[in-house]
Amino acid sequence: METCGNGALKAAEPEFSIETFPHSAIIEGEEGTGKEAFADRIARALICKSKSAPCGLCSDCKKAEAGVHPDIIKLGAEQELKVDEVRELRRNAYIRPNEADVKAFIVYNCDKMNLNAQNAMLNILEEPPRGVFFLLVCENRALLLPTVLSRCAVYRMPPPELTDAEDDERVSGFIKALCSKSEFQFLS
Repeated sequence: METCGNGALKAAEPEFSIETFPHSAIIEGEEGTGKEAFADRIARALICKSKSAPCGLCSDCKKAEAGVHPDIIKLGAEQELKVDEVRELRRNAYIRPNEADVKAFIVYNCDKMNLNAQNAMLNILEEPPRGVFFLLVCENRALLLPTVLSRCAVYRMPPPELTDAEDDERVSGFIKALCSKSEFQFLS
Protein backbone atom coordinates (compact mmCIF):
# COMPACT_ATOMS: atom_id res chain seq x y z
CA MET A 1 0.00 0.00 0.00
CA GLU A 2 1.10 3.55 -0.73
CA THR A 3 -0.09 6.84 0.69
CA CYS A 4 -1.82 9.50 -1.37
CA GLY A 5 -0.95 13.21 -0.97
CA ASN A 6 -3.84 13.56 1.52
CA GLY A 7 -2.53 10.74 3.72
CA ALA A 8 -5.13 8.16 2.57
CA LEU A 9 -3.94 4.69 1.63
CA LYS A 10 -4.13 3.51 -1.96
CA ALA A 11 -3.28 0.20 -3.57
CA ALA A 12 0.08 0.11 -5.33
CA GLU A 13 0.01 -0.30 -9.10
CA PRO A 14 0.76 -3.96 -9.88
CA GLU A 15 4.16 -4.53 -11.46
CA PHE A 16 3.93 -5.90 -14.98
CA SER A 17 5.56 -9.30 -15.42
CA ILE A 18 5.76 -11.30 -18.62
CA GLU A 19 6.77 -14.29 -16.52
CA THR A 20 3.16 -14.82 -15.47
CA PHE A 21 1.64 -14.52 -18.95
CA PRO A 22 1.00 -17.86 -20.71
CA HIS A 23 3.33 -18.54 -23.63
CA SER A 24 0.39 -19.60 -25.82
CA ALA A 25 -3.06 -18.03 -25.70
CA ILE A 26 -6.23 -18.21 -27.78
CA ILE A 27 -8.30 -15.05 -28.02
CA GLU A 28 -11.77 -15.99 -29.17
CA GLY A 29 -14.67 -13.77 -30.06
CA GLU A 30 -17.22 -13.05 -32.69
CA GLU A 31 -16.65 -10.34 -35.27
CA GLY A 32 -16.67 -6.86 -33.76
CA THR A 33 -15.56 -7.85 -30.25
CA GLY A 34 -12.09 -6.33 -30.60
CA LYS A 35 -10.19 -9.59 -30.38
CA GLU A 36 -7.57 -8.43 -32.91
CA ALA A 37 -7.04 -5.16 -31.04
CA PHE A 38 -6.83 -7.09 -27.76
CA ALA A 39 -4.14 -9.41 -29.20
CA ASP A 40 -2.24 -6.39 -30.49
CA ARG A 41 -2.45 -4.71 -27.08
CA ILE A 42 -1.15 -7.83 -25.34
CA ALA A 43 1.75 -8.04 -27.82
CA ARG A 44 2.59 -4.39 -27.10
CA ALA A 45 2.51 -5.09 -23.36
CA LEU A 46 4.82 -8.07 -23.82
CA ILE A 47 7.51 -6.15 -25.72
CA CYS A 48 7.33 -2.98 -23.58
CA LYS A 49 10.01 -2.76 -20.89
CA SER A 50 8.00 -0.43 -18.63
CA LYS A 51 6.50 -1.67 -15.37
CA SER A 52 3.13 -0.26 -16.47
CA ALA A 53 3.22 -1.84 -19.92
CA PRO A 54 2.22 -0.93 -22.50
CA CYS A 55 3.41 2.57 -21.67
CA GLY A 56 2.85 3.98 -25.17
CA LEU A 57 5.90 6.22 -24.75
CA CYS A 58 8.96 4.04 -25.28
CA SER A 59 10.40 3.29 -28.72
CA ASP A 60 9.12 -0.31 -28.58
CA CYS A 61 5.54 0.88 -27.93
CA LYS A 62 5.72 3.55 -30.62
CA LYS A 63 6.99 1.08 -33.22
CA ALA A 64 4.37 -1.47 -32.19
CA GLU A 65 1.61 1.13 -32.44
CA ALA A 66 2.83 2.07 -35.92
CA GLY A 67 2.81 -1.62 -36.86
CA VAL A 68 6.54 -1.77 -37.61
CA HIS A 69 8.04 -3.50 -34.57
CA PRO A 70 10.23 -6.38 -35.81
CA ASP A 71 9.48 -8.56 -32.77
CA ILE A 72 5.70 -8.55 -33.24
CA ILE A 73 5.02 -10.93 -36.11
CA LYS A 74 1.49 -11.04 -37.53
CA LEU A 75 0.31 -13.94 -39.70
CA GLY A 76 -2.88 -15.19 -41.30
CA ALA A 77 -4.72 -11.90 -41.54
CA GLU A 78 -5.23 -12.08 -45.30
CA GLN A 79 -5.67 -15.82 -45.80
CA GLU A 80 -5.59 -19.09 -43.93
CA LEU A 81 -2.18 -20.18 -42.72
CA LYS A 82 -0.71 -23.11 -44.67
CA VAL A 83 1.54 -25.81 -43.22
CA ASP A 84 4.65 -24.36 -44.93
CA GLU A 85 3.96 -20.97 -43.32
CA VAL A 86 3.61 -22.65 -39.91
CA ARG A 87 6.95 -24.39 -40.45
CA GLU A 88 8.50 -21.00 -41.27
CA LEU A 89 6.89 -19.56 -38.10
CA ARG A 90 8.52 -22.36 -36.07
CA ARG A 91 11.95 -21.60 -37.57
CA ASN A 92 11.48 -17.88 -36.93
CA ALA A 93 10.53 -18.55 -33.29
CA TYR A 94 14.05 -19.85 -32.62
CA ILE A 95 15.70 -16.67 -33.93
CA ARG A 96 16.45 -14.21 -31.13
CA PRO A 97 14.36 -11.01 -30.92
CA ASN A 98 15.73 -8.04 -32.87
CA GLU A 99 15.01 -5.17 -30.48
CA ALA A 100 12.78 -6.28 -27.60
CA ASP A 101 13.52 -8.93 -24.99
CA VAL A 102 10.74 -11.16 -26.35
CA LYS A 103 8.93 -12.03 -29.57
CA ALA A 104 5.17 -12.08 -29.95
CA PHE A 105 3.49 -13.95 -32.80
CA ILE A 106 -0.12 -13.02 -33.54
CA VAL A 107 -1.84 -15.66 -35.67
CA TYR A 108 -5.15 -14.38 -37.03
CA ASN A 109 -7.95 -16.72 -38.16
CA CYS A 110 -6.27 -19.71 -36.53
CA ASP A 111 -9.61 -21.54 -36.59
CA LYS A 112 -9.37 -21.55 -40.39
CA MET A 113 -6.06 -23.45 -40.43
CA ASN A 114 -6.30 -26.94 -41.88
CA LEU A 115 -5.45 -29.99 -39.76
CA ASN A 116 -1.90 -30.28 -41.11
CA ALA A 117 -1.13 -26.67 -40.21
CA GLN A 118 -2.62 -27.10 -36.73
CA ASN A 119 -0.59 -30.29 -36.18
CA ALA A 120 2.55 -28.46 -37.30
CA MET A 121 2.00 -25.89 -34.50
CA LEU A 122 1.68 -28.41 -31.67
CA ASN A 123 5.33 -28.70 -30.57
CA ILE A 124 6.06 -24.97 -30.73
CA LEU A 125 2.90 -24.19 -28.74
CA GLU A 126 3.79 -26.74 -26.08
CA GLU A 127 7.47 -25.85 -25.70
CA PRO A 128 8.30 -22.50 -27.29
CA PRO A 129 11.75 -20.99 -26.88
CA ARG A 130 12.17 -18.73 -23.86
CA GLY A 131 10.68 -15.29 -24.46
CA VAL A 132 8.41 -16.35 -27.34
CA PHE A 133 4.66 -15.84 -27.07
CA PHE A 134 1.85 -16.97 -29.37
CA LEU A 135 -1.50 -15.18 -29.53
CA LEU A 136 -3.96 -17.18 -31.62
CA VAL A 137 -7.00 -15.16 -32.69
CA CYS A 138 -10.21 -16.90 -33.77
CA GLU A 139 -13.98 -16.67 -33.92
CA ASN A 140 -14.66 -20.30 -32.98
CA ARG A 141 -12.19 -22.34 -30.94
CA ALA A 142 -14.32 -25.46 -31.51
CA LEU A 143 -12.72 -25.65 -34.97
CA LEU A 144 -9.28 -26.12 -33.40
CA LEU A 145 -7.84 -29.52 -32.56
CA PRO A 146 -8.22 -30.54 -28.91
CA THR A 147 -4.43 -30.90 -28.76
CA VAL A 148 -4.01 -27.25 -29.79
CA LEU A 149 -6.58 -26.13 -27.22
CA SER A 150 -4.85 -28.11 -24.47
CA ARG A 151 -1.62 -26.18 -25.02
CA CYS A 152 -3.16 -22.69 -24.78
CA ALA A 153 -4.91 -20.48 -22.29
CA VAL A 154 -8.26 -19.38 -23.73
CA TYR A 155 -9.73 -15.89 -23.39
CA ARG A 156 -13.26 -15.31 -24.69
CA MET A 157 -14.08 -11.76 -25.70
CA PRO A 158 -17.58 -10.68 -24.65
CA PRO A 159 -19.84 -8.82 -27.05
CA PRO A 160 -19.16 -5.07 -26.93
CA GLU A 161 -21.41 -3.33 -24.43
CA LEU A 162 -19.32 -0.43 -23.14
CA THR A 163 -18.24 2.87 -24.61
CA ASP A 164 -14.80 2.90 -26.23
CA ALA A 165 -13.21 4.72 -23.27
CA GLU A 166 -14.70 2.32 -20.71
CA ASP A 167 -13.73 -0.66 -22.84
CA ASP A 168 -10.15 0.64 -23.26
CA GLU A 169 -9.83 1.09 -19.48
CA ARG A 170 -11.22 -2.41 -18.85
CA VAL A 171 -8.80 -3.99 -21.34
CA SER A 172 -5.83 -2.16 -19.79
CA GLY A 173 -6.84 -3.31 -16.32
CA PHE A 174 -7.32 -6.89 -17.48
CA ILE A 175 -3.90 -7.05 -19.18
CA LYS A 176 -2.18 -5.60 -16.11
CA ALA A 177 -3.98 -8.05 -13.82
CA LEU A 178 -3.25 -10.96 -16.15
CA CYS A 179 0.46 -10.25 -16.10
CA SER A 180 0.61 -9.14 -12.48
CA LYS A 181 2.76 -10.96 -9.99
CA SER A 182 -0.17 -10.71 -7.58
CA GLU A 183 -2.63 -13.59 -7.77
CA PHE A 184 -5.14 -11.47 -5.82
CA GLN A 185 -4.95 -8.70 -8.46
CA PHE A 186 -5.71 -11.23 -11.21
CA LEU A 187 -8.62 -12.84 -9.36
CA SER A 188 -10.24 -9.53 -8.47
